[in-house]
Amino acid sequence: MTSDVSEETPSVERHEVQVWQFGLDPTMSDPTRCLSQDERERAARFRFEVHRRRWVTARIALRQILALHAGANPASLRFHCDSYGKPALLPPHDGVHFNLTHSGDLGLLAIAPAPIGIDAECIDRRLDWDALTQRVASDDEREALRRCPVSEQRIAFFRLWTRKEAYIKGRGLGLSLPLAAITVPVTALPGPGDIRVEAVWDDGRPWCLWDLEVPESHMASLCYAGTLYRLRRHLWSPAEQPATT
Repeated sequence: MTSDVSEETPSVERHEVQVWQFGLDPTMSDPTRCLSQDERERAARFRFEVHRRRWVTARIALRQILALHAGANPASLRFHCDSYGKPALLPPHDGVHFNLTHSGDLGLLAIAPAPIGIDAECIDRRLDWDALTQRVASDDEREALRRCPVSEQRIAFFRLWTRKEAYIKGRGLGLSLPLAAITVPVTALPGPGDIRVEAVWDDGRPWCLWDLEVPESHMASLCYAGTLYRLRRHLWSPAEQPATT
């Protein structure tokens, strides 16, 4: 698999995944103008301004990037969520799979020709990761964490956590999946990594994991249901576009 960073916006080709990275504190003159009424109402419910601003920026990034692929105006895109809350585009722009994640001031959007999941997490030094491990890790994962040097166990936990989150987001079944039935590697991956699922809801697809390069304050993982030969990375910055539909 090859990986590069590009300023271009090519179409998503077979066996290729695009990952768009963006910050969540840009300044725009009218940040909500390409959002739907439902999105504006949801944004207004945030208690803290910083959380509202970051959520709005992530939604704008989602709309503007998907609009580039669809050849459409960002405001014209329509979304629906399945019974587990996984979003998808409505026709006529429904020919692409995508998944969005944001944590702290980092946002990532993955676009692919097959189901995909992506997750990013801030590495929170205050988190009692050891206690959380007992709830979400499989027996093999707990043993693998114990074998890690003590100084590396916190990072290994966040690596495990983002990999599991990326998988369940890609599957689109939400937290209905028992996390302890999913086993992922806890060490860094030089290439694709396998995921083992021991449950009746396993779809039998060859899901694979990839680590993503992000700032040291974060951990991020990608989980993909297809064959991946090329990972193309992009940087997004907001564009001022009309909101007409």
